Amino acid sequence: PTDAKGDLQVVVLGPDEKEVSCSSVKEEAPDGFEKLAYTYVPKKAGTYKVHITLDNKHVPGSIFTVIIEEDLSIGAEGKVFCFFSTTSGNLKQRSDIQNTKTLLTSKKVHLRKDFVPWIPVDIMDREDREAVFQKAGTRTLPIVIIDDKYLGDYDRLLKLEEEGKLDAVLKMDSQVLISEEEHKARLKMYSATGNLM
Repeated sequence: PTDAKGDLQVVVLGPDEKEVSCSSVKEEAPDGFEKLAYTYVPKKAGTYKVHITLDNKHVPGSIFTVIIEEDLSIGAEGKVFCFFSTTSGNLKQRSDIQNTKTLLTSKKVHLRKDFVPWIPVDIMDREDREAVFQKAGTRTLPIVIIDDKYLGDYDRLLKLEEEGKLDAVLKMDSQVLISEEEHKARLKMYSATGNLM
């Protein structure tokens, strides 16, 4: 409650039951109240327990359980993967896929040596497709993954572009690009599922 007074404590126990370091930031809130924000960074997968107490009594819902899963790799280390659907009936999704292609082409991402031609999720094996969705944390297409990290969908890419941050995220200034002819030849080397033939 906003009118609560007393000693607030936040303790996070990691999978090994050892306390995890937390940092806190105190901010002024309306009506003279204080707002506290606590953060912690899990260092490994497992179950974390978050204890929140006020004057040594657990607040409602405490102890909170947070499960951190192993980082899933889809084999995109050192590569640019772009996933889309060839069969989507969703007009926004189809528009987002085309707009993402246009945006990334304008940035010359398709000419990066680490670029893998666009991969349609609807012809992938179910297990591989589900791994892509799990990696991204969403089923919203298109999905852009760079160096095995989810970059975003079109809305996120557009936001980064509007904020002037997309070029830095793409690290295009440090890329060695191939020619358009080399790119066209590369397209013939990949199967529809993004594997070298």
